[in-house]
Amino acid sequence: IAEPGAILYVPLNYPYDVHQFNRFETLSVCVKGDLSLREVSISSGKNTIVLTPTNSETAGNGYTRYLFSLHNVALNGIPDENYRYAAWLDSIDFSLDAGNGFIDEMELF
Repeated sequence: IAEPGAILYVPLNYPYDVHQFNRFETLSVCVKGDLSLREVSISSGKNTIVLTPTNSETAGNGYTRYLFSLHNVALNGIPDENYRYAAWLDSIDFSLDAGNGFIDEMELF
C-alpha cells in the first residue's frame, strides 16, 4: 500500500557498472495492482539519474508495464545524454502515487 508521493528504496546486492546503460535504450518496470509509477531514481554514490515514464501499457493479468527512455536522462538535475558516470550503481528509488500493489520485475532492453 502506497501513500501519495511514496518512495520505495531498493538497495542492490551487487553494484552494477553504470556504463552498461549506454548499451540499452529502455528500462521497463512491471507493476501489479493500481499503483502508479511516477519516476525512477537510480543512484550511484553522490550521483542520481532520474527517469520519468515515456509510456505505459497493459501487460495482462493486472500488470502495467512502465517504459523509461535511457536517452535524454538527467544526472543530478542536469540533462546528460551521454550519461558518463565514474561510479557504481548502488540503489534504485521508485516514486509512486497512492494505491495497492507491488513492483514485480525490471529489465533493460
